[in-house]
Amino acid sequence: MFRIIYLSVIILIMCKTSLIGGSGAHFYRDEMMHFLESISHYGKSKSPGFLVFPQNGELLLDAYPNRFLTAIDGVGRESLNYGYSGVGTKTPALENKNMLDRLVQLRSANKEILVTDYCNEWDCPSAIRINTSHRFQSFVATTNALDAIPNDTLAADVLYLLNFWRFETPEAVVKAISESTYPLVIMDAFFDTTVFTQDLLAQLKRLPNGNRRRVLAYMSIGEAETYRWYWKSYWKFWSPQWLGPENEDWEGNYLVRYWDKRWQRIIYGTPESYLDKIMDAGFDGVYLDIVDAYQRWE
Repeated sequence: MFRIIYLSVIILIMCKTSLIGGSGAHFYRDEMMHFLESISHYGKSKSPGFLVFPQNGELLLDAYPNRFLTAIDGVGRESLNYGYSGVGTKTPALENKNMLDRLVQLRSANKEILVTDYCNEWDCPSAIRINTSHRFQSFVATTNALDAIPNDTLAADVLYLLNFWRFETPEAVVKAISESTYPLVIMDAFFDTTVFTQDLLAQLKRLPNGNRRRVLAYMSIGEAETYRWYWKSYWKFWSPQWLGPENEDWEGNYLVRYWDKRWQRIIYGTPESYLDKIMDAGFDGVYLDIVDAYQRWE
C-alpha cells in the first residue's frame, strides 16, 4: 500500500511539473529564447525583411548571444534613464549601467535600440541627449499610458502609441499619426478588437514629406490580455492550463505558460493567430512585450 501511495505522489508531482514546464531558471529562459526564435523564423520565412524587436529582453543576450542576435533586428528598452520606479524618477545608476552595457553591446552588433523613457517634461531633453550619444532612438513620455502623440519636435525618433481612447475611429488614429513626422511607430495592431486594414497601414507608412515610415505592431507574448479577440469570457473562472495568475499591477493581464503549444498557437502559426493577423495587415514588423516573463517564473 505504501509503495502504491508513494508512486501516486511521484506521478502527481511529475504531472504538475509538466504543466508548469519543469523547474529552474535555465528551463524558463531557454523556453523563452526558443519561443522568440520560433516567432522570428516564422515571420521572416513568410515575409523576408520582417522586423522583430523584443522589449526588455536583452538579458537573454548573456545566455544565448548568437541565437539572440540572429533572431532579432533590434530591442526595445523601457526606463533606461527615467521611469524605473515610476514616471519621472531617475533610474538608479547600477540598474542603468546593467541595461546600458547590454544595449551598447547590441548596438555594436548593428542592432537598433529603441528606448522609452518615462520622464518629467523638463527631463525629457536630457534623456534624448543621452540616448542620442549612444546612437539609440528615443521616445519620451510623461505618462506610462502611451495614449498620446507628443510634440514630435521634442523626440522625433520613435512614437509609441498603444491606447486609442482619445480617438473615435481607426481612421482618426491613422490621420493623427500620418500628420506627425515620426519615422518609426510602435502601435497596437487593433482598434478595439479589429485589426487595422492594409489600406490604413499603407497610409501610415507615408511621412508628410513623402518618405517611408516604418510601423511595428505591439504583441504581448508573455501575458494574455482580456481585451483581445482571442480571450474567452469563461477563462477567468475555468481557465486553460497555460493561463497563469493575473498581473497585480495591470488588471486584465494574465501571466501565461508561454512554453505551452496551445498558447503558442494563439501567437503564431495559423491564419487566425496574432502574428498572422499582424502580417496580413501589412505591418513592417513586430514589437514583442513581456519577453522578460521568464523572470517571474524563476
